[in-house]
Formats: sequence, C-alpha cells, structure tokens
Amino acid sequence: MANRLPKAAALIAAVIAVPLGAGAATASPVTKPAPQTVQSASQAKALAKLLHQRSDHRATAKKVAPNAAGEPTTGRLAGADRYATSVAVSKTSYDDKQLAGGTLVVASGMQFPDALAGGPAAAGIGGPLLLVPPNGTVPAGTIAEIKRLGVESIVIMGGTGAVSSGIEDQLAKVVPFVDRLYGDNRYETAAFASYFTWQFDEANPDAEPTPPSVVYLSSGKTFADALAGGAAGSIAGAPLMLTDPASLPDVTQFALEDTNPTEVRILGGTGAVSGAVASKIRMVLPNVKITRLGGANRYGTAALTAHNLGLPTGGAVMLANGSTFPDALSASTSSAVIGAPLLLVQQKCVPAETFKAVNELEPRLIRAIGGTAIVSNDALNGKPC
Repeated sequence: MANRLPKAAALIAAVIAVPLGAGAATASPVTKPAPQTVQSASQAKALAKLLHQRSDHRATAKKVAPNAAGEPTTGRLAGADRYATSVAVSKTSYDDKQLAGGTLVVASGMQFPDALAGGPAAAGIGGPLLLVPPNGTVPAGTIAEIKRLGVESIVIMGGTGAVSSGIEDQLAKVVPFVDRLYGDNRYETAAFASYFTWQFDEANPDAEPTPPSVVYLSSGKTFADALAGGAAGSIAGAPLMLTDPASLPDVTQFALEDTNPTEVRILGGTGAVSGAVASKIRMVLPNVKITRLGGANRYGTAALTAHNLGLPTGGAVMLANGSTFPDALSASTSSAVIGAPLLLVQQKCVPAETFKAVNELEPRLIRAIGGTAIVSNDALNGKPC
C-alpha cells in the first residue's frame, strides 16, 4: 500500500524545534508557530510524542460515592446546545488549570466521521474532547473552557471540511500550539489519531513507544456502534480505528500492523463490520485475538462493549441518546476520568439491553449526557421502553 511517511521530515523538525511550555523569559521573543497539519503516520507519532511530553498534568480517576441511602445518584451534564454540553462534561472532569501546559482535542459538532476517534485520542494525551462548529465563531463558552483548563496545545480532528481554517485561526489566538490530524478520509484520520494512545517513556525520550495491546474497530459509515467503542477505548487506553463495512482500508491495515495488538475488538455484527474484514485482520495479524462485540442493535452492542471491559460494580455509568452522536462524543473522555462506560438509551426510555447492563453494573452514579430533549428524565430514571 502507499505510505506517506516521507512527508514527515519537515513538519517533525518544525514541531520538535518549538519550545515546550511557557519557559523562562528570554532576550528575544519567541515567534508563535503557524498551525501545522499532520498528514502521515510518522508525523502523527512525532506529534503524539511531543504532546505526551507536554501533557504531564493528567486527570486522575475520581471516586464515585453512594448517596446516603446507598441507592444510585442520578445526574445530568448538559448545556444549551451540543457545544455547551461538551463544556459541561469537561468542567466536571477537570479542575481549574489541571491541564496547564497540556493538550485537548477539538472536533466538529456537526459531522461525526473525523470526530469518532477523537475521544480515545484525547484520553491518550490526558485531555478532553471539545466540540466546535465547522465554521463561523467558536462559542464563547468553549473559549472560556480552554482558558480555564490552561492547555497550551489544541489538536483538530479532520480537515477544513470538518473544522474550517477560520475556526482554526480563532483557536490559534487562544493557545500557543495548534495542530491538525488530517487524513485523505475518515479512515486515515482515525489511523493517525490511534498513535495518541501509544505510551511514551518520559524518563527515556529516545526509547521506542509502547503501542496499546487492544484496538477497537468500528464501521466508519455510521456512528451507532462507535459511540460506546470510543468511550470504552478511552477507559482501556485503546484507540478506535475505522473500517469500511465490506473491506479493511489499506490505511487501517497499516495502522493495525504497526500497532500489532494482541486483541482487536470489532464493534457490531456482520452487518456493521463484515466477516471479510475480520478475515483480513486474521490474515495480516495471524496471532491476534479477534473479539466481536455485536448485539441485536446499537443498544445491545453498547451493553456488550461495557460488559467486556470487566469493570467492578459500584462505579458509574453514563447514558447518551443512541440516535445522535454529539453528546456521546463529548462523554468519551469523561469515561476515562471516572471509569464509566457509555450506554445508549432512547430519548424517552431505556431499552431492555441497556436496562440489563445497568442492573449488572450496579452503579452508584448514573449520569445522563445532554438535556431532556436528548435524554428525558424518564430515561435517566430507568423507565423501560
């Protein structure tokens, strides 16, 4: 397959030459670098290494305590729109200046393809995923949240068709460093984002990074199965890669071979990701364990994905509407912070698969993502469909 690795040299040199952090005052001012575009696997690796070096103020897991009666506490994270909801999720997950000098990821709140892999990528470098409009003006609340967190770097998911250069320019006025992960298509963008989940040895910067042992794989044509997979990947430290339902894209195959995981977890049944894709993975990774997490519908797949994590009971779960993507995307990095899997509901009620999964997890906290027009109080309180 064609490999665009040779494109890396100029950008890697430019990125690595940029001073890290605010630093001490110098005799001459430092020129602010222009936003950079990552368009190869080696560029993505180099940027991931740099961002791991910057992001040394990681969020620590937050404990979830029961209420006085020992029953689950219910809550809601919501704003006036999808952008404000993503800010609300971030505010609950991270304290003021907790990510000082670190990184966050932004993605389009209107288009899902390039955004799907953003949650695990953001979790991999210790920051949230915030949604922005594809063009126009970045909401004031989003700008305020970026400043509250204290990050120095922002990574944009996708090309200018997903998040415009005008939005990029506005973000570049808020933080010193802006980079863009931009593949030729959604599959390549997700492949680039997967390197953000690799682990880099801060004590030995020259050491080879450690790839994740697990990869989640979902159809890139729809968002239904990828929503819970992104949250699960954030918890497991695993990337979410995308595939065409009928065949494994070359760029995804390359990323899988480069990662060489011990397990690939396919999200959805054969109607979502065909048996031919699984067979191709087996061909290129003959020793890999392939686990298919496919329910009868998106709710069942999300429930199986949550169960597969093997989390202890008594934690937290998050509920998102399974028919829309924005709020569930925002919740994915919060999953890593509080160790809460994402389960899907309908707007007015809880499907049987989700109801069973909640009962099995025995959570102390049940949190809805989005307003009542997205997840009603009836659904939050467990009304069966």
